[in-house]
Amino acid sequence: MAVPMFRTFKHPPSFPSSKNFSIVLPCIATLPYCQKSMARLLLLLALLSMASMLVSADTHSDCGLAETAFGMCIPYVMGNDPQLDPKCCNAVQSVNDLASTPKLRRDICDCLRKMLVHAGKINSGRLAGLPGKCRINTNVIPPSLTFDCSTIA
Repeated sequence: MAVPMFRTFKHPPSFPSSKNFSIVLPCIATLPYCQKSMARLLLLLALLSMASMLVSADTHSDCGLAETAFGMCIPYVMGNDPQLDPKCCNAVQSVNDLASTPKLRRDICDCLRKMLVHAGKINSGRLAGLPGKCRINTNVIPPSLTFDCSTIA
């Protein structure tokens, strides 16, 4: 005799009426059965909450802000855009304005250098000439992928 894959019931299982229990959490009616599931769900929600806080904290850091702004220049320095977009020059100005102290200049330079290394193939001539082409006097934009940002004063 074959064993059925699904268990059949003569009558549908009974659930508590909505007058006595919350519809939102029907699991409460069978608490011993649901404790592990609820604990896992709460753990997952806690982990997701912590992860979202970490992401938002990094996005609002000076490095995150500089990366977001300088992202407008990546297509140009990679050689994908034939012309320099004015939005890129606005981004270079924003990054320069963000770097208000020598430590911030060094940190942001290193942050952008690492971002450029991860971006892939960079046109070094375009990267080195970017501040001049935008007519912005800055040393925050690393002129090459091997530039030592710790030398910035």
